[in-house]
Amino acid sequence: MLVFSVVAVGFLASPALGALNASKAFRDPAGEVSDAQCYGHHREEGFRSMDLVPEPLIEVPAGGVFTFNITLVNPWLHTLLEPRALVNVSRAEGISFLGEKDPVIHRIPGVVAADPQRVTEKTFPLEVEENATEITLAVVGEPGALSNNNFFVGIKTPDGAVIDSPGARKLKGQGPTTTATRGNTHDALKLTQADVLAGGTGSWTAVVYFRGLPPEGKFDLTTGVYYNASRVPMQVVKGPSEIPPGGSATFRFQLKASNATSTVNLIYGGMGVAHNLHSDPNAEDYGNFTKWDTLTFAIGKERLVGTQVRIGVTRDAGPVLRSWGQALGFAGSILLIPALVFGGTFGPGSVSVFNRVLGPRRRVLWHNATSFSLLGVASIHMLLFLVEQFWNWSHGALWGGLALAAMIGLGVTGAMQKSFVARWGFERWRYVHFALGVAVVVFVLAHLVLDGTHFAGIREMFGVSGAN
Repeated sequence: MLVFSVVAVGFLASPALGALNASKAFRDPAGEVSDAQCYGHHREEGFRSMDLVPEPLIEVPAGGVFTFNITLVNPWLHTLLEPRALVNVSRAEGISFLGEKDPVIHRIPGVVAADPQRVTEKTFPLEVEENATEITLAVVGEPGALSNNNFFVGIKTPDGAVIDSPGARKLKGQGPTTTATRGNTHDALKLTQADVLAGGTGSWTAVVYFRGLPPEGKFDLTTGVYYNASRVPMQVVKGPSEIPPGGSATFRFQLKASNATSTVNLIYGGMGVAHNLHSDPNAEDYGNFTKWDTLTFAIGKERLVGTQVRIGVTRDAGPVLRSWGQALGFAGSILLIPALVFGGTFGPGSVSVFNRVLGPRRRVLWHNATSFSLLGVASIHMLLFLVEQFWNWSHGALWGGLALAAMIGLGVTGAMQKSFVARWGFERWRYVHFALGVAVVVFVLAHLVLDGTHFAGIREMFGVSGAN
């Protein structure tokens, strides 16, 4: 999960921000990237991974330090795990981060008893403060009498997670041995800003793993914690472990403005893992999301703040229109059944039954009423999905368009039955009208299965992709 988010953040720091790989990841107009299936299953219902509520800065004082707050809101039914907020100043000339200070470097000489039978650990406290950007460990050992000493380094985060160097993992995986072989006398481990953010601030622990022949093993350990926040274009702040449905969390950034007055474009955003336990075993329960936008404000004389805007609800009427369009689509599918039954599509037997029950004239009237109702419902269904603008205009155009065209053909041939029969004969009219009815059924079914979100499970079962 974290890997995807870090990669996505890397894209934000790149000048190629607008050329993000949209072929493999869904991206909505608000600036959101995901590798998850959540959009395909729930976007017609108004799914949003998170809403961004930035502090609405209009102006900040030149040469001063100011606070910028971002609130992440979880508007949907999932739980937003590992929420983080980000600020990128690569396109905000004149804005930089606070937090730069001299690195904290310690050199620790050590003389310890070594044991050839097992790996021994020696630990050293390591305090990591806010805005740390890098942690380094390096150990240099002195070879024993038979040059078989081994020295490796690792680190423990405040919550107890262990990060070992590749050499340390190899050493710890070896079994007890007394064979005198030439060992390793140095090792190093470097943690990036992403590693530091994942581990959090507080009391870390540097670990030296060693093994060798008695009477002793000697090593020098060097630890370094670096604070280069103002030299990097982006800063990511961790939040609580999760944001529940309907909940929110606010993230604070300390920034500095230059003395020169100008207008800047500050990139801000949020990251998180949407989690919802589905009853369908084929549905994904986790989805990684990165969302961002740009805030434009001035470096001037004073601090001015405007009205807060939630970034995420790009079309307030969208969910309502989609719900009505979806309901009308299902209503049209249901109306198709009586329209075909009353029209005699299922043979003379069904016609005779309804002629006896309703009378021939009333049966035809019911057929016409349900058929034209179906045509009207289908037309409004199409219109709503064009107006709501969430779906691409081409979504559903093929199969839905063919179904609507066949319905129009049915309406025309039904309304002009007398003229058609007078010129071409009843059997030919009946054949064309019947064929158009079959076409409506085929195209409506194809439209439901290949385009309908509720039928995504059927598509996945057969490995078919819808026209999303």
